[in-house]
Amino acid sequence: MDQDVNRTALEVLFSVSRELANTLDLHKVLNRVLFISTQNLGVERASLVILDETGKPVDAAILYEGKLAPNTVSQMQDVATSGLAGWVITNKRPAIISNTLEDERWLKRPGEAEDSSSARSALCVPLMARNKIVGVLTIVHPHVSFFTDEQLKLQQAIADLAGIAVRNAQLFADVETAGKRYYDLFDDSIDPIFITTLKGRIIEANRQAVGTTGIEKSTLRKSSIIELHDLRPERTGTDLQLIKDGSPLTYESHLHCADGSTLPVEVHVSTVRISGTPHLQWIFRDISERKYMEELREDLSA
Repeated sequence: MDQDVNRTALEVLFSVSRELANTLDLHKVLNRVLFISTQNLGVERASLVILDETGKPVDAAILYEGKLAPNTVSQMQDVATSGLAGWVITNKRPAIISNTLEDERWLKRPGEAEDSSSARSALCVPLMARNKIVGVLTIVHPHVSFFTDEQLKLQQAIADLAGIAVRNAQLFADVETAGKRYYDLFDDSIDPIFITTLKGRIIEANRQAVGTTGIEKSTLRKSSIIELHDLRPERTGTDLQLIKDGSPLTYESHLHCADGSTLPVEVHVSTVRISGTPHLQWIFRDISERKYMEELREDLSA
């Protein structure tokens, strides 16, 4: 019998691990963890609440009678700050309630009767990642004294896997947000910006780069930054080897446009890392007005 129980537990953990490995979408992670951890238990309801760095609930999945139920921010806040889940979050350790009517940690829901027919049992475990709580899983069964220590251990094992998955999903979302923020700043810049390999091959150009040069982005991506402006070999090296040490570099040059004209620019080039690989970021600042004023000053002096 024990072997059957152990085999079932291992199958559940394997299923959880496989499901969580297939997605970095946080809400999908929550839904799958709830479904897998409660299947075959006959639970009345279950909830999985996710916390941010400050302990504030930011997302949740609620299962009621086998179906996902809508939830509100106020509901998440109530779960995270009071009742059994609040106790688990504060103490960072799991808990079982054999009879919800006899445990002061249980937060009674509105309309819940006080007689024995409303008595339930509950299990609650924290989701931990790097010794920090990232969420809490609560499962409620309509019968008292339903949950066992073995079930608590299994749910905690599931929560441990889920905690890592939730943290990975949060990190992925943070990276995506940071990447989008960078791209928005990159594309909305008033200066032409190019991203190149260390050898100068253009791999990305912003909207202003296309507008200023008059060259389509697809064509720019087939070009080299060396061809696009008057290089200063004494500053950059003939094959750009002088700017590969990571030190930013600034010099004046001329940017070549599609119509044959040139634009006086101040070039700022620095090393950036994209997906762990070093690249060069080139910012071309239009100094036409400055050059005009310098020429005017020289003419006045003459």
